[in-house]
Parts: sequence; structure tokens; C-alpha cells
Amino acid sequence: MGYVIEGDKITIKSAFAIGRDFLIDNSGLDVMGIGRDVSLFEGLLDLCVCSYVVEDGSGSFSTEDGILYDRDGTILIRFPQGRHEDSFEVPDRVRAIGGHAFESCVIGSIDIPDSVESIGSCAFRNSTVKNVRLPSLESIPERCFADTRFLEGLELPWSVTVLGDGAFGHSALTRIDLSNVIEIGDCCFIGSDVSDVVSISSLRRIGRDAFSLTPLQGIGPFS
Repeated sequence: MGYVIEGDKITIKSAFAIGRDFLIDNSGLDVMGIGRDVSLFEGLLDLCVCSYVVEDGSGSFSTEDGILYDRDGTILIRFPQGRHEDSFEVPDRVRAIGGHAFESCVIGSIDIPDSVESIGSCAFRNSTVKNVRLPSLESIPERCFADTRFLEGLELPWSVTVLGDGAFGHSALTRIDLSNVIEIGDCCFIGSDVSDVVSISSLRRIGRDAFSLTPLQGIGPFS
């Protein structure tokens, strides 16, 4: 068997992909252990997990305060979905936020330091995040903030020039400054609450249905 259950802890022992509904009916399992031989982690819906632990000798993962990182602690892989936090500051040593890292998490605000150079797709999707402080990124990846129905405050850094497909789809974001954005992906703001776009003076491409189903009346000016 690829996993072992002891009390409120489940330990993944072999390198297999964890299915999306793997723990959905196991609310008593609060801790997920990652075995030393596991090199792949794809748990996307571990809603009951409040903490991660990694076995000694792991060549792929590490933890701090129950949060899962890569071995060197420079990639934040997974924030526990079962933990509820008002705020969280990403450690300064972190260089990347992994895909799905905060997906479906119950969290109020997130402060991301300037050390972070990239954020993965769906990183904050379907979370309760209200405010996010972003570092100097070049792009916002696909579905990064999709379905964030509590998102209130987010300012794009001047360095951001590309917004990925569905990046803010069905989010609660109402206002955004696109002054330096060159490219907006397909369905980028579809179904969102965006009603105020400050400027698109640098824009070269707007993807298909980028602002469909939003209260936005118009975009401009091109100057």
C-alpha cells in the first residue's frame, strides 16, 4: 500500500499522484506525512489537512510550521487547506510559489516578499484571500486568482506585462491598473466584478472573452 494511516495522520509512502478527491471524506486526518522516498506531490483537494510533516532523509521536501516546501525551502509547494489564518507572510528565502499552493485555502491576506520570482498557475484559486501583496513579477499565470470571491485589494507591480488565461476569472476584484500590461489572456477577467480599468496604454493583445460577463462598460484610453 502506498500510504499508512495512524490516528489522525496519513503518511504517503510511495511516489504516486494523490487523486483530487483522495481525502475529501476523511475529516479526521489532520496531518499528512510525506515519506522519504516520495518525489512527486500532486494533492489538490486535501481539505482536512492542517499540517504537513516530512520523514527524515527526504531528498525532495521539507516543512516549516506545517507548510510544505521543496528540500531547500525555496519553493512553497503547499499551504495546508485545513488551516485557517487571518494573514501569512511568505518567508524571505522563498523564490517561487508553486502551482495550486494556496488553492481553496481559508486565509485573509498574504504578503509575498521581493525574493519571489515566479508564481505557479492556480496558486490562489478558490481561496478566501482578500488582500495580496505581490513582488516584482513579469506575469500573472493562468487561473492564478480565479474564483477568489473575497479578493478586495491587489495592485499589479509595474513589472507585470502579461496576464494569463483566466487569471482573474470569476474573482471579486473590482478595479485594476493595466498601465504596463502588454498582453491579456483569454477569459482573463471573465465573470469577475471588474468595473474599473485604469489604463491600457501599453496593451497589444486582448484575448478572447477577456472581459465577458463583467460590469465593465468600456476600456481606455489608448494613450
